[in-house]
Amino acid sequence: MVRYIADACALIDLAATGREQQLLEAIEAQLTVTDLAYAEVVYLDGPPDEETGEPTRELIDLAPLLSDGQLEVRGLGPAEEALFVRAAERLFDADASCVALAGTMGRPLVTDDAKLRNVARALVPEVQLVGSITLIRTAIASAGLDEAAAATIVRRLRDKARFLPPRHAPTEDREWFTALLGRT
Repeated sequence: MVRYIADACALIDLAATGREQQLLEAIEAQLTVTDLAYAEVVYLDGPPDEETGEPTRELIDLAPLLSDGQLEVRGLGPAEEALFVRAAERLFDADASCVALAGTMGRPLVTDDAKLRNVARALVPEVQLVGSITLIRTAIASAGLDEAAAATIVRRLRDKARFLPPRHAPTEDREWFTALLGRT
């Protein structure tokens, strides 16, 4: 089993797929999120209200991931304090907590945030950085999902999490995402 540390946005992106359990099972992965980052994982964008056309929000339910052991929420302990303080000089506390946990546990960090990635590289260069789209694309392939299912997932990422692959994402991931959006 591969164990990752995820920031709040990565967890929101995964929830937006609507297939988070299936995707994590396909790559035999477990995510750990800090309690500070977990507190930021609240909602996805919903469809416009039928009467007013106003945007709506849908609460994110991570209970199935927690009960299956695919997600662990963890507070910081004394081992993470020094690294957390250094990271918090440049990041919000939730993001700094993810850097601290990944650094002390030696686990890959799933994040798309450019500033968080830069701070992590500077403070814990040995920590592997993984983008949400890379994780999700790998999981889709491992799950054997067809192109129609992949296109639905990509559309949900865009619509529910406002996700577009960042410039620093691998070119093949950005092109895959864009191609699937063109098929929806």
